[in-house]
Amino acid sequence: MGVIGCRHFPVSRHAAIPPPLALRLGLSGNTVSAITYRLGSLTCTVGFGAPVSTPCPTSPPAHPVSRKPAHNLNEPLHLTLVKDTPAVCRAAFLNDPCYRVLLQFKAPYAVTNASSEYTIETQANCPNKPVSSWSIERDIKRGETVKELSTSSFSPSACAATETLQVRYQPAWLAEARSTQRSILVGTASLRSASR
Repeated sequence: MGVIGCRHFPVSRHAAIPPPLALRLGLSGNTVSAITYRLGSLTCTVGFGAPVSTPCPTSPPAHPVSRKPAHNLNEPLHLTLVKDTPAVCRAAFLNDPCYRVLLQFKAPYAVTNASSEYTIETQANCPNKPVSSWSIERDIKRGETVKELSTSSFSPSACAATETLQVRYQPAWLAEARSTQRSILVGTASLRSASR
């Protein structure tokens, strides 16, 4: 094992990780097993086998386990059918009467920027969903009563009675991590239970 030469790099007080002072090669001679840094008056190392035994400070985990919300909150959703005008029904190529859904729920989490969001996903047992899925594209305060009108109209049918709406929350940390984990299910309601 050997130490690869020390080089002097300009040091910035704002740099999170300055350039290394030395690299330590592993047993095979072609892998790095340790890196030594100078952070102001502190000389420290990351890895194993370096001549300096002081480990470099590390930041806490980016997403502590306690921040992870539950995956299914089972919060109540309230659905109300809102009758559209005959002109809206005709424009949507639907028979009169046609409706949109007014969805109401209490937000368990805040949305303060575009990196997190609430979405409404629809599921139906027929090939053409009566109501299309949509996103809520605005800031939301934690605990706020959210009222959202569906973006599409539909005609009541046997298929509409089987449709369910799910409110999901996508936290910023889940989006940033590009995780395969699904977003948090806030609640589910059936169109069958919607009031008129």
